[in-house]
Amino acid sequence: MTDHGRRVLVLNASVVIELMETSLMEALALYKQREGLELLVPTQVEGELDRRSRDILYDLVREGLLKLCAPPENLFKQLRSVYLGLGDGELGVLALALHLNSMGVNATPVLDDRRARRVAERDLELAPHGTVWLVKQMAETSSLDRSKAINIIRSLRDRGFYITNDIIKAIVDQLLKMGT
Repeated sequence: MTDHGRRVLVLNASVVIELMETSLMEALALYKQREGLELLVPTQVEGELDRRSRDILYDLVREGLLKLCAPPENLFKQLRSVYLGLGDGELGVLALALHLNSMGVNATPVLDDRRARRVAERDLELAPHGTVWLVKQMAETSSLDRSKAINIIRSLRDRGFYITNDIIKAIVDQLLKMGT
């Protein structure tokens, strides 16, 4: 059985936390609706969230915005045995995206860890993206106000993201050109 045409974003903890911290859930819901997406969070990500973030996650699941999903245990364990430097959340994202893609679903891993993204691209032939991409996508689909998106991108480093000034400038420039 295949699910061709079904589009899914598989979100890691850093993405979920950033969306919560910047109050982007309403924009995310609008983006999800406009793009016809499903938003999945691997069960492994639950364990990486503090109590407050976990409670918010459960509320978002109850509201139907996000869905908790367990990747196949054997695939998760296989990835864990090969990629020792990655956390369970990243491995859960990769395992779930791999599994869904093997079933014909267009599943995109959304994670910020550079090593995990490199493994996704190089070893697993996935097309990963991160928080910056998601914020930009929400702005490009008018799900998020462009000026709010720019402010969020500019403030990422203040909240612990590793992102260069060049990347910030490039994304902000792209967002500014959107309106012209």
